[in-house]
Amino acid sequence: KYGGGGGWGRDSGSSRDNRPAHLRRLFNKGGSDSNSATRNTFSTLGSQDVRVQLGGRGPGLKMMAPATMRKEETTPTNDTKKADKKDAVKPEGKKMTPLEKALEAKEPATNKLLKGGLKRLDMADEVIADKLAVSIAKGLKEDTIMFDQVEALLIKFALSDGQAARQLAMVFAKLKIECGDGEEGEAAVKKLVEDNKYDALKALKGKKTSAELNTFLKKLNVEWLKGGPDINSIVQDALDDGKTPEEIVEIVNKSIGEKEDASGCLRIIGDHLAAKVYVKGEKNPNVKEIKAYKPLIARCTKGNEVAGVQILFGLQGGWYKNYGRGEKKAALASFQELSELMIIPHETFEVWRADRADKTKGKPDCLLAVFKFLTELRAKNKPIEPEEGEEGAEGEVSGEEEEEEFEHAPTFIS
Repeated sequence: KYGGGGGWGRDSGSSRDNRPAHLRRLFNKGGSDSNSATRNTFSTLGSQDVRVQLGGRGPGLKMMAPATMRKEETTPTNDTKKADKKDAVKPEGKKMTPLEKALEAKEPATNKLLKGGLKRLDMADEVIADKLAVSIAKGLKEDTIMFDQVEALLIKFALSDGQAARQLAMVFAKLKIECGDGEEGEAAVKKLVEDNKYDALKALKGKKTSAELNTFLKKLNVEWLKGGPDINSIVQDALDDGKTPEEIVEIVNKSIGEKEDASGCLRIIGDHLAAKVYVKGEKNPNVKEIKAYKPLIARCTKGNEVAGVQILFGLQGGWYKNYGRGEKKAALASFQELSELMIIPHETFEVWRADRADKTKGKPDCLLAVFKFLTELRAKNKPIEPEEGEEGAEGEVSGEEEEEEFEHAPTFIS
């Protein structure tokens, strides 16, 4: 349209110049024909080509760099990338303390390591607590740290005395493994404790009662630290030999003393009693057997009544095994007998009802069988609320809520 080659130029057969004004001014400046070659050259170029070659869009317009030039200027090179990375500030990671390094390497702990690193450790973390126990156990065995030093530092840096005692118990459990495990390991640890003149039970007990200490030691698998006669084996042997409950009470008192906790053997008694009450093939349970065991159960729950829940679990298991879920009245009969004879207090029945940790079979079915009984027992022993004042009003509402909780029997999805 504007000249040869599809560019801007004159119309063929016409003297009129149809090129844009800025091109006409550019090439006609001075009116010289000597520039005709240059004009013809540019007349064969498109407008876009002209802008690229000249680096602009004409007089008075904003300059525009060629596309290739813009890319070179804006795209960073490999050298600039490396420089940027070098100049960038890297966040500093949390450095490991010497104690943390020792834990990872399973090296024995020392007094210096514990002093400098215990503050940084989260002993509530199971993994960290386990690694710490291993390291301290190695240190105690290799004599790089003393028992009293460990106790003092754990009390100082633990969040509570309970956490310190738990960590110390874990140390004894690991130390037993380090010394050979089994009876050999137990004997080695006891000798190590005696040689150091260290009172392990006193450190672990703290403010716990004897019953609480026994439960604590058993939970952390260090009940062997207590030493002395094995009351569980003593009671089991006496039951197997056909000793009467009264005779077994005397045996227990002679073995450990009248004031010492004997609640650890209650499950043995519960299982033995269940086998006598629920005999497979017999139509009705022998609930009268329960009365004979009242003195023995009373002795073993002395100072730890809640431990009597093991009698309930024993009877639950025996009922489910020998009678089955269809015989609900049989399960109810033994529970009622224990309550009427005041062998098991109503609080312990509530503990049994709420417990979800024990794995004895038959809990859902047994709970359904005795649910109404438990509801009536709870209502019967419900504290009397004040009749007047705000506290009384709040108490009445609370009581209504509790009754609503037991209004309907639970359902279980099998």
